[in-house]
Amino acid sequence: MTEQQQTQLPWYRRAVRWGQTNLTEMDPVNWDKEFWKQYWKQTKVQGVIINAGGIVAYYPSKLEMQYRAEGLGDRDLFGEFAEEARQAGLLVLARMDINRATKEFYDRHPDWFVVDAQGEPLTSNGRYFSCVNSPYYKEFIPEVLKEVIDKYRPEGFTDNSWTGASRKVICHCSYCKAKFKADKGLDLPAASDYNDPVYRQWIQWSYACRIENWDLFNEITTRYGGPDCYWLGMFNADPFRPHTNFCDLQEIGKRSKIMMCDHQSREPRTGFEQNSLNGLLLHGLAGWDTVIPESMSNYIRGVRHLSPGQQSGEGNPAVDALRHGRWNLPLVPSRRSGSGGQAPIQQRSSGDAVARAE
Repeated sequence: MTEQQQTQLPWYRRAVRWGQTNLTEMDPVNWDKEFWKQYWKQTKVQGVIINAGGIVAYYPSKLEMQYRAEGLGDRDLFGEFAEEARQAGLLVLARMDINRATKEFYDRHPDWFVVDAQGEPLTSNGRYFSCVNSPYYKEFIPEVLKEVIDKYRPEGFTDNSWTGASRKVICHCSYCKAKFKADKGLDLPAASDYNDPVYRQWIQWSYACRIENWDLFNEITTRYGGPDCYWLGMFNADPFRPHTNFCDLQEIGKRSKIMMCDHQSREPRTGFEQNSLNGLLLHGLAGWDTVIPESMSNYIRGVRHLSPGQQSGEGNPAVDALRHGRWNLPLVPSRRSGSGGQAPIQQRSSGDAVARAE
């Protein structure tokens, strides 16, 4: 393919090597611009995924209830990152995390958040879980997407927490009660019980609610950002894991031009061959022309494991990277054969990942 033909492709067909930067709240204070410019060059990434908003905003949002990163001050870290990336010729995706909010937000709109049958809110690390059927998802998040598009014009969006509370939780907020009654003509199930036909209907309904939000967010981003400005969500690369959070991979595979996967840990008995299997299964749902980057973090979550074959891999760069703590490897679920590949990347940040898909 000629260079001219390459530039005429949509952005999601041009980039196969992505860098994902998982920022922390104090990174606005510590950001080393020159390091990142050199790092992008060394890793030969073609696009970057940069934290924008949701649980934490890394730009000066005008939306009153969107919490800003502790160290942001008067800076626009997302804007600075995006500008430097564009100057380096990279594509930019805005990363969102939308399933939780602060107590201040909860106090302003308690009816927008997940509650149990007794009306008690669901929390984690001081944040309150937002309900996928409430105006938080239907009104507030679309306003965040429109604001980011208006200010920065990213190629698209990812979202690491878009499915909300897991299937272990039955939300009894007023919006869930009303919607389940309107859609199914039933009251919400009292408990998780597969012997209860109402609970089984609630399971199916909960999948459909997430797909409604998927379609809503894409309607917003393509209307305000252009026909290729897709909202892409984010998935655990293990094809079985997303279903615990009502993520309907079959429906999403039908809708997606590119599927972004995030894989932050290793299973005890598998190595890099796991990525080949993941690619094979996901392409079986989305088709072999869909690009599926899979990112691996360079920070360590859980215990690092090497398969027996990897343990004896003296001189193997991937094994060397693992033994020395460099947990950031670009992984390749091929569109053609489902095969995987990797190469070590050395870096110093505690929250970055590189993904590659061909």
